[in-house]
Amino acid sequence: FFKQKTAYEIYQCDWSSDVCSSDLSLALAGCGGGSSDAAPEVVTPLALSAGGAHTAVLQSDGSLWLAGDNSHGQLGTGDGSDATTLVKVVDSGVTQVSAGFDFTAFVKTDGSVWVMGHNDRGQLGLGDTTDRSVPTQLLASGASAVAAGAAHLLVLKTDGSAWGTGANSGENAGSLCQGDADLNDHNALVTLVGSGVAQVAAGQVYSLLRKSDGSVWACGRDAYGQFGTDTVGSAATVPVQTVSGGVRAVVAGPTVSWLIKNDGSLWGAGYNAWGAVATGSTSDWVASYTQVLASGVADVRSNGFTTLVLRSDGTVWGVGRGSSGLFGNGDNSAIGGGTLQQVASGASALALGGPRYTEGDFSLLLTTGAAVQAAGANDQGQLGLGSTTAIGTWTTLVLGSGM
Repeated sequence: FFKQKTAYEIYQCDWSSDVCSSDLSLALAGCGGGSSDAAPEVVTPLALSAGGAHTAVLQSDGSLWLAGDNSHGQLGTGDGSDATTLVKVVDSGVTQVSAGFDFTAFVKTDGSVWVMGHNDRGQLGLGDTTDRSVPTQLLASGASAVAAGAAHLLVLKTDGSAWGTGANSGENAGSLCQGDADLNDHNALVTLVGSGVAQVAAGQVYSLLRKSDGSVWACGRDAYGQFGTDTVGSAATVPVQTVSGGVRAVVAGPTVSWLIKNDGSLWGAGYNAWGAVATGSTSDWVASYTQVLASGVADVRSNGFTTLVLRSDGTVWGVGRGSSGLFGNGDNSAIGGGTLQQVASGASALALGGPRYTEGDFSLLLTTGAAVQAAGANDQGQLGLGSTTAIGTWTTLVLGSGM
């Protein structure tokens, strides 16, 4: 089930490794019957997620592939060796994946939740603080989504309840929304909100919840104004409402929060020293949600120093620190002044990773033709290009013939 394969094996008709039968569900001659003229089912990348220095690619057949830093077992390969090319860790059945700073969580079609990687704060929810180097089941059923932060994990269940585990003390005080009487880390899931939640998002030291009525709620440390309530440095140990309604998606970067409203507009708040909130300035923070784009926003990602915005026309826009060439513009220059500039086109999904405090940012795009393009830091092979050399221009990952 958790057999490893390199990305380049995906289209080989190799019975000994069960590629055709379990990995691709093919029906072709020499691979389980069918017409000799039958073509293989085309398996394409479906979703991307990026952690501190590791990358996860979910494919359309439900298989999960990872590359990069494996120092805590976050790739799920059973050892501590980094991977410079994408390695298949799960054969099928994955519906959603979230890469935390140095751990990974994913949901399967049966509603089960699986985790692997760093567990020093109990973020894997397995009842201890021991790292896991292979996917380990956290929940048997009932989950619809996961969100992995720096050291805490949020789980959304199908009944609309939100659960969390991991860091809830120190700089993470209140991230699990347990109230003033419980500012302790938890190594098992606890309830944040019992019903009505439609989406969860985990930042570095805080959590965001979007309810089914479009309202937004937050708990944890509001260190840089990322709650958007015109305060800086406060904390909430229980969920507090920050937006009354009209929001269709929330995104929690390490220190920047984003709202995509029902009209497609984009609003941001939080740490802004590199202009990452894209308000046209580089003030230290933006403490109230401020409109960045009036319409046409499909997705947004921020790692605290840099922001990438995906628009509904497939263009990608960036602002902030240009560490290691993550904008794909051929150099390491920043896009300054807090003003978004176009950096790519033809994209349908994106991911943005990097360390919490030092340089090492990297980015991934899913583009036309189901190609994954990567740029930026690659010191631990997180771009999946077969090397550890940083890439300053958009470079296509070859995931198999016909991709």
